Amino acid sequence: NELCGKEGGGKASLAFKSVAALTQKKIPVALITKGASFFPPALAREGIDLGRILWLRPESEERCRWASEQVVRSGLFPLILNAYFSYYNERETRRLQLAAERSGSTVLFLRHAHRGTGNFAFALRCNVERSRSDRLYLRILKSRRMLPKLEMEVSLDAKTNPGDLFPEITGSRVAS
Repeated sequence: NELCGKEGGGKASLAFKSVAALTQKKIPVALITKGASFFPPALAREGIDLGRILWLRPESEERCRWASEQVVRSGLFPLILNAYFSYYNERETRRLQLAAERSGSTVLFLRHAHRGTGNFAFALRCNVERSRSDRLYLRILKSRRMLPKLEMEVSLDAKTNPGDLFPEITGSRVAS
C-alpha cells in the first residue's frame, strides 16, 4: 500500500495515526527509514508507544530491501511503515507484496508524488494533500477492494480512526 503526495502534505501524519492506533493496543509496528528521518519525541507526541516500535535504519538500498523482506516474512508485525520507497523497483515491490500476503502483514510505503509513478503491486494507492491545518484531502488512485469513495476529506483530530478509513493501512489482522 502507498500513501503519496507532496512533502508536508500529511502522508506521515496519517500513517502515524495508524501506527499510534496499533501501538496503543500493544501491537508492534516496524518502521523502516533512511537515517534519522523521524524524531522519536515527535512520534511519542503523536501518541505512538515507542516501546512497540522496531525502528530499522538500513545504511544502503540493498540492506533496506533485505531488512524489509525479513520483517515482512517474520509475520511479527501487522504493519510495516516503509519511508525508504525510492529504492524499490516493480519486481521488488511485487516480491514484498507476495511475502506480505503470506504473512498477513501490511506494508505501507510513504512516497513523494514528484518521484513518478510505477505500475507497482499496491493494493491501495492514495494521494494525500493537506487541505486545512487539521484536515487532509485523500484521493484513492488505486484500490483492489474498489472502495466506494474515491475522494474524501478527513480530520486528523483525536477521534479519527484510520482503520475506519482504510483497514488496509492498519494491518489486515488487526483492523477495527
